[in-house]
Amino acid sequence: MFSWWNDFDAVAAFGIWMQGAAALLGLVCAFAAMALLSRGRLLLRLVAEKDRQMETRVKSAEKSAVETRKQLQAARKQVDAVEEQKRLAEMDAEALRKELDRLHQKFTAAQQALKEAPSSAGRVSRSLEPGKDTQEDILEPKQVEILIKTLQNGPKGELDIVSLLGNETSLKMARELHKILSKQGWMVSQVIESAFSSEPEGIILAVHSKQTAPSYATFLQRAFTTIGLEVSARSIKKYREWSLTLIVGKLEI
Repeated sequence: MFSWWNDFDAVAAFGIWMQGAAALLGLVCAFAAMALLSRGRLLLRLVAEKDRQMETRVKSAEKSAVETRKQLQAARKQVDAVEEQKRLAEMDAEALRKELDRLHQKFTAAQQALKEAPSSAGRVSRSLEPGKDTQEDILEPKQVEILIKTLQNGPKGELDIVSLLGNETSLKMARELHKILSKQGWMVSQVIESAFSSEPEGIILAVHSKQTAPSYATFLQRAFTTIGLEVSARSIKKYREWSLTLIVGKLEI
């Protein structure tokens, strides 16, 4: 069976065959090693790419967190500013209440003085007679200051002003209000002196109907009330829809 082992040529051929097989196996191993090395490099690149992506996500998350903190800080500052404005507004409202109380006390004292001094009352009444312009402004400077401050913080609109025909006090008050409102940006028509079959009393805000009343009518009524003027509201069909008319009637000054 192994007689070929004693044959030199056969042994040499076998040796050559084994060398070829070994070379082939080495070649296969080399290819396998190269394939493994290539796969290893690919895996390393994938891992490195994953690391870069993760690092990018972390940086993006950190940046987003910083932006969120900035937004929260800005929102907090806005809240603090609003709270401060609210506090100042409440302080202003308290100051207005105190000033109105002072004006009311002053007005009450003046009425009492007129009752106790008939001669002085006569002089005051004569100063209000039609045709004489010796009377000073009807509104006190502090009332004007408060009214202007109130109007500055509210809406503005169109307004017609009407006074009583032949009533100097009504006309004077209408002109005072016209001057104040026009300076604050209101579109105010010239004061119209009008005759009424039944002369209204006090100050009236008139609209065509409740449904067509301008949105700023309520604000203007509150503004006048702030300085102690009593203002009533009426629906009068003769006035235009969506218009607002200020009627200055008979005043008790």
